[in-house]
Amino acid sequence: MTNTIGIRREDKSIWEKRVPLVPHDVKNLIKKHGISFIVQPATNRAYLDGEYASIGTEIDEILSECPIVLGVKEFPSDFFRKGGAYFFFPHTIKGQRWNMPMLKRLVELDGTLIDYELVKDRDNRRCIGGNDHGRRGG
Repeated sequence: MTNTIGIRREDKSIWEKRVPLVPHDVKNLIKKHGISFIVQPATNRAYLDGEYASIGTEIDEILSECPIVLGVKEFPSDFFRKGGAYFFFPHTIKGQRWNMPMLKRLVELDGTLIDYELVKDRDNRRCIGGNDHGRRGG
């Protein structure tokens, strides 16, 4: 599963509908780069599980075999695995104390964290936003 990307369901807040990749973009990555995807099932996501399944993704609870996992909000500390790479808004860059145990656990497991908030262009502007809550009720 070395070329498999996991998409984690958002479960921190029941109102969270955002997704890290929409089905159209997932389809393009599958077609152009042969990347596989496993998407955790979710009932509150802006895009239905069936929309992901119809483009060739696997819908499954288990993402532990995915070397890369994408999400939106913070992941629980027990989600990480040794050497994994995780992309999300961790809310740690400003030293938010409540998320330090999560960050500590990721470091202990020699994981990689890509903080969306720190992905910036040459003019130091954020490239990944977090204001659009998705097309279904955002």
